Amino acid sequence: MSRASDLLAICVKYRSSWNKKFVVGNELSERQLQNARTAFNVPAAASLVAMVDSTVTGSGEVGLLVSDAGVHWVNPMFASTKARSPFQSWDDLATSTINRGGPPLWQEIVFSDGSAYSNASSLFSTSKLVELLKELQAAAKAFKERRDKEPVPDVYIVFEDDQESPEWTIGINRKTKSGLSAQAIRAYVEAGKINPASCLVWRHGMDEWVALSTVRELMPAKKPEPPPFPSGPTKVLPAPSPSPKKPATVDVNLCRLESLLPLPGMTRDRVLLIKKYRKERGPLLSLEEVARLCKMRPDEAANLNGLLGFSVRPSN
Repeated sequence: MSRASDLLAICVKYRSSWNKKFVVGNELSERQLQNARTAFNVPAAASLVAMVDSTVTGSGEVGLLVSDAGVHWVNPMFASTKARSPFQSWDDLATSTINRGGPPLWQEIVFSDGSAYSNASSLFSTSKLVELLKELQAAAKAFKERRDKEPVPDVYIVFEDDQESPEWTIGINRKTKSGLSAQAIRAYVEAGKINPASCLVWRHGMDEWVALSTVRELMPAKKPEPPPFPSGPTKVLPAPSPSPKKPATVDVNLCRLESLLPLPGMTRDRVLLIKKYRKERGPLLSLEEVARLCKMRPDEAANLNGLLGFSVRPSN
């Protein structure tokens, strides 16, 4: 039997017909499967076995998940534990303690590494969940014993040739592979071939192996996430003020003379001079001509710059 089949056989015993929040095997909906892989950060190659779905709508985004890679969980927002998306590989669980928290955290399940799962928002009994985890822990020990008896191959993953800075050695389940660059390891993590929570790394100059997830240069860049949605009323931002419109150009030779009066420096006497000039001599050709005709000061003429147009009226 496969590991997933062994785990499924254990989880089925804890399924209840009245509690639809603990779903096992084929009972997992497509929505739960899709959301769980993203929310619980489950590797693409891992098989999902069972889930304690703590959401009200059954979306599968909060709760505890069993896969053939280990036990994953996402705590509710109000949980006291700081880490919201921890993970216990089967090797981790095999050697971990599993304890129920004391008051007022009696609905938390605490592991020996300090991580904790909060069952506060779940309809699944916390005491039953502890029993399930301890039975899964016994299976994890059996997995480890069975694996340790198998011969260790020299290469456990088929890696592509890597010629760029081959300085890292990685180890998973006591099997190692050397000659990998940081870029290659990031690519394998992003593709789901390596689980950073259960993988160790080492390179020359280091005193001991460290968890891959603790080495920043080996982890893919996190995608930006929006900030938490505000709990209070949404603040409506004021609409931006419209930019001031540029005044329309008034054509001196074609306009109605009344339209010249609102322009800066244009008095009725000056408008009458323009009217007389247009009638007796024809069109004005520039702002300079207008300024000379109306005997404007230089600053008055400058205020009209860009406000007057000088189309030539066709002769009759």
